[in-house]
Parts: sequence; C-alpha cells; structure tokens
Amino acid sequence: MAIIIGVINNLLGTESKTIYIRMSVGLVVFFILGLYIREIIYKLYEEIKEKGEEEKKLKEQQEVKVEEIAAFAEGKRTEDEMLAVLEKSYQTPEPTPPPTPTPPPEAGGGYGYGMYGGYGYGMGHSGMGLGGVILVVLLILLLLGKL
Repeated sequence: MAIIIGVINNLLGTESKTIYIRMSVGLVVFFILGLYIREIIYKLYEEIKEKGEEEKKLKEQQEVKVEEIAAFAEGKRTEDEMLAVLEKSYQTPEPTPPPTPTPPPEAGGGYGYGMYGGYGYGMGHSGMGLGGVILVVLLILLLLGKL
C-alpha cells in the first residue's frame, strides 16, 4: 500500500518529504488494521469451533436418550432405570472457564508465536514487526538524505 501511496503522490507532484511521511503513516495504519482483522478472524474461528463442539454434544445426548427410550419400550430397562437416565441427562454440567485464545495451527510461525513476545507481537512485513518496519523506513530516509 505504501508503494501505491508513493506512486500516486509522486505523479501528483507532491514534495518528497510529504510522500515519505504519508508512506510511513500508511504502513503503520495498515499494519494496525491487519492486527485488528487477524484478531477478529481468530475469534470467529474459536466461536465456530466451540459451536461445533456444542452441537456434537447435543447430538450425542439426543442419541443416548433415543437409545434409552427404545430399550425401555422393548422392556430391557425398568421404569426406575429410565427415570435415572433421564434425570442424569437433564442435569446441567458445571460451567467451564472460557479457553484462552490460541491461533489455529495453520496460522504459521514467524515472530508472532515464537520466542519474541509471544502471541500478538505481530508478523507484518515478513515477521519484522512494527518496530522493524519503522527502523527500515527511517534508515532508507536517512540514506537518501531526506532526514
């Protein structure tokens, strides 16, 4: 995106210093936007995964109930056994604490999940992170004599 900002401003005849500032701001803004979007995707992934597990549990419970009712109808279960099974199935389990957010395994490596800061450090621009991007931009501006 910074390249597009630079090309457009260069074609419009904008001063070089202004172009560099706009490019730097564009890098930072899109990096932060990327982090925000990544967090939203991880939350959606976790919600879908949890919903699938809940549906699977409910389906298993319903299958058990149907099997128990069929066994009762065939005379394989007594009335007391049937009531015990039904009471057990309607008991609510203790609430479990919410899981800590973890990235999906297909998220890849990089500095974002390694030893440099752990989860949330950021993998923008090939894993350099925000600080690396800023240092590279400042170094280029310094070498070009613009700072």
